[in-house]
Amino acid sequence: LLGAERSAIVSLDHRRATSTVLAMHGHDNRYLEALATQGYDRSLPSVRASIERVPVQVSDTDSDFVGTGLRERARRFGYRSILAVPLPPVLASPTVLILHKSEPYTYSHYEIELSVSFASIAAAALRNAELFAQTDQSLSEQSSRLSAIVDSVDDGLLVEDDEGILIYANGVVTGLAAGPAGGFPVVPTETRAAELLLAIVTNRVYPAETATALELVRDTGNTWCEVELTAADGGLQTWRVRSFVVTDAQTVEIGRGLIWTDVTRDRELDRMKSGLLATVSHEFRTPLALIKGYATTLLADDVQWGEADRFEFLELVANEADRLTTLVQRLLDMRRIDAGLVDLQTVSIELESLISAAVAGVGPAVGRISVGPVPELVVQADETRIVTALRNLLDNACKYSPPGSPVEVHIDLDRAPGRSTDGSRGPTGQHDEVVIRVNDRGAGVPEEDRASLFEMFVRGDRGLDAATGGTGLGLAIARGFVQAHGGRIWIEDRPGGGSVFAMSLPVTMDGSSIVPVGPSVVER
Repeated sequence: LLGAERSAIVSLDHRRATSTVLAMHGHDNRYLEALATQGYDRSLPSVRASIERVPVQVSDTDSDFVGTGLRERARRFGYRSILAVPLPPVLASPTVLILHKSEPYTYSHYEIELSVSFASIAAAALRNAELFAQTDQSLSEQSSRLSAIVDSVDDGLLVEDDEGILIYANGVVTGLAAGPAGGFPVVPTETRAAELLLAIVTNRVYPAETATALELVRDTGNTWCEVELTAADGGLQTWRVRSFVVTDAQTVEIGRGLIWTDVTRDRELDRMKSGLLATVSHEFRTPLALIKGYATTLLADDVQWGEADRFEFLELVANEADRLTTLVQRLLDMRRIDAGLVDLQTVSIELESLISAAVAGVGPAVGRISVGPVPELVVQADETRIVTALRNLLDNACKYSPPGSPVEVHIDLDRAPGRSTDGSRGPTGQHDEVVIRVNDRGAGVPEEDRASLFEMFVRGDRGLDAATGGTGLGLAIARGFVQAHGGRIWIEDRPGGGSVFAMSLPVTMDGSSIVPVGPSVVER
């Protein structure tokens, strides 16, 4: 499948500094002798792979950085590229799969992933051999153990014969076919592989596209695709499906198989990395350039600046430094939220003081903000975190509204959803939460984008032509801080255009979260 003319599976004994060939293809006994006498060099690809537990490749053994002994041995046996892949640690000794090609070659990321999958299957077979050597149990018991080992591999494996009859499917694949409902009856002598794949497709996000992609990969062989499936918790999982051809000793095709690898986390990390790089590129560059420019100007010895100019330059440097500090603080806040390390320092504070502090923190746009009547309430909350959350909503509203247009803040006392035991809203004056709504005059947020808008590095004006700057962290931080208080945050439609960003804080009926001051607001 990978075009390697020669291969070997080598077991390493780090304590004794020896290596043993367990299986090989394309090599002769001279290779065995050379491997036995090569010594134990920690720089060898096989030794590095077994110690570091990651694939190691040498694209060209004639390169300068390759050791003399390895280069001479490669020339002697006629190979130029090496890929060493560690087998999963289920065997008695560290074991490595080594692939050789006669010409220089650099394996791609996907080829390395495929080789890792084959190494997992090889480890299962070798582990079965170890177990067989240690026990005299029946063949059926050995087969059961082999199935258990293959089932323990994280990747899914499906194999069918040349007539499409299902030969084997491990637990990962049958679990995909089951979906949230339950098991899938697999009877190898009766079940066709297409039936199992059809059951998987029914648990899909895009049925036609998923079925077409899987059929193309299955028919073509040695190809791959990525499909999205609905997970048991209702979320989405991204799977990379790679096909391979099964041949006999005479290289006659006798079947085909599919390897399923869950790359959901990889895709999420890719998105986060891309977002972080975009943040560094677009948001850090401007303040750094201004700080560097004005600092260089002040240090120039060929111009004498007046006191007013020096003060203006230093003020600009200080402002841009504050901007950088804010960006870094947002990244640190998001890191704490993501790690679940938000430690709330709650105090009793008037709701009006919270809102006033948030409005004042908006800066030059404060004149555009109008605040409706604020109930005279004392809130038990972490002042810094709630002010930050509300200020982020206000910043967002000012940024995406036309210049000069008003931004309105309304406060209501309401019944929290799902908290009424009989479905009623309770007696007049009884409330479960205080809701703060920020109304803007922007273009609005489509229904399908509202949930993702509170994720990290997601912005409402994506693309190179984005009219406003930003890190895509403000709303994510607001959601994290509000949820840490037991509240909610969401988006509503605004009549006449624009959006309403709403956040709530819980109210307990005994007044431990919100206590009225002045005229009574909550009936007791």
